[in-house]
Amino acid sequence: MLLDCVDRGLDIFGSTVKSVVYWHFSSKFKLERRDIPRKSEIFSECLGSIFSSRANVVEQCIVAEIMQRFHVELPSHSSINLTDAIGEARKQIGATIR
Repeated sequence: MLLDCVDRGLDIFGSTVKSVVYWHFSSKFKLERRDIPRKSEIFSECLGSIFSSRANVVEQCIVAEIMQRFHVELPSHSSINLTDAIGEARKQIGATIR
């Protein structure tokens, strides 16, 4: 479910962009798509290395998908970064597995 959120967040920018992100994550960082939940900081770094100062826009699209799917709520004045959103989702997934 979490990786579906990442896919949907990237799909906003098109299938080519999504493919490039996953290729870059694999070739430069030697990690696979399935590693994103455990290596979210590195995935965020990957997005930064591709999109530079615009990486936050890409991250926020992914975060929005995670927040919607996992019903993560924040006060209206707060924001959440990609690593925190993935961490919250992982907590929820872990709670349902136990």
